[in-house]
Amino acid sequence: PRREGAREGFGGIAVGAPECVSWGERRMDCMVVGTDGALYQRWSADDGATWNGWRRLGGALAAARPSCVSIGENRLDCFALGADNALWQLRWDGSTWRPWRSPGGVLTSPPSCTVVPGGGIECFVRGTDRALWARTGTGTGWSDWTNWRRLGGTLDSSPVCTTDLTGTAQCFARGTDASMVQISSTGAARGHGGWIAGEPACATRRDGMTSCFVRGGDDGLWRTDF
Repeated sequence: PRREGAREGFGGIAVGAPECVSWGERRMDCMVVGTDGALYQRWSADDGATWNGWRRLGGALAAARPSCVSIGENRLDCFALGADNALWQLRWDGSTWRPWRSPGGVLTSPPSCTVVPGGGIECFVRGTDRALWARTGTGTGWSDWTNWRRLGGTLDSSPVCTTDLTGTAQCFARGTDASMVQISSTGAARGHGGWIAGEPACATRRDGMTSCFVRGGDDGLWRTDF
């Protein structure tokens, strides 16, 4: 048994924050970008009691957090900012990892992707104009995806997105005045005030509320719910 709150080292040297996601009961997959610019994976099939070793999945990525989502059992899609500043995707189809592929684009942030109603995927990025941009599709082929659409705003950090209970993606970022801003996939925007350092971390709760955590000007952890 494991003591609640115990820490476990995963080893390795990562150059970006990890991204962890579950595609099935008791299953957890964690992804990081390594010092060689490749994506690496560790996974557990028993709620984190035991983990397999690091597996190299290739790629030529920037030193940033990947964004991974699951649209169904034994299905995983990972998106990342490439070393060429384009969006790249790696897909696990239930039996094998498909080759890396890219629709191009010029990004100034890593992507933040969410699952939308009907099993689609929506990816959000900051463009060269510092606005929020989005692209939606099934993940099976870039020909099935929409063109990039501009949602506006002026972002000072990478976006972090979550899908609310209505199926609408809500994206949060640091604005140019250092406050937290929110832009939805419909283009609706609002400010939340405050002074934050870096990007927020937000999640939709079962009760429909959204909780966001930020690092404040005092370097402490702050939380807001709405």
